[in-house]
Amino acid sequence: MLILNYWRDGKLCLRPFLFLLMADSVEVISVSTALSLVFLTYREIGKAKNISETARTFHLRILIAATAQTLTPILLVYIPYFLNVTISLFHLYSPFYSALSMLLLSFFPCIDPILIILLIKPYRQGFMRLLGKRNRKIAVVASAFTAT
Repeated sequence: MLILNYWRDGKLCLRPFLFLLMADSVEVISVSTALSLVFLTYREIGKAKNISETARTFHLRILIAATAQTLTPILLVYIPYFLNVTISLFHLYSPFYSALSMLLLSFFPCIDPILIILLIKPYRQGFMRLLGKRNRKIAVVASAFTAT
């Protein structure tokens, strides 16, 4: 993990500190923007009067999938990076947290597509077909008996 040396001879070094400030600002702005857009989109979908319930449900499902794809890197990449790099400014270091951060970072490439497979029905059904499990449809045939 990248640990910057912010202090030299007991004095704060300006260049690494400015880099930290810039990187943390970009992260905070991007996360804030993404979460704001999620909430605004959800509100607009709820307020829309000219779409059917089917379309509304479709839009909400896509929003949920997009939100999951947004939250995954936030939780597995941004937050561990933010904490590891920022914590060293205060002379704090945790080998356990650093190792956990690397583990979370390595999970990101596999968790992101798994979420999409679980959240979007056609992908989920296709995956189940790959595993050999098919949707079994039971057809009920109505029969009628008459007495004569």
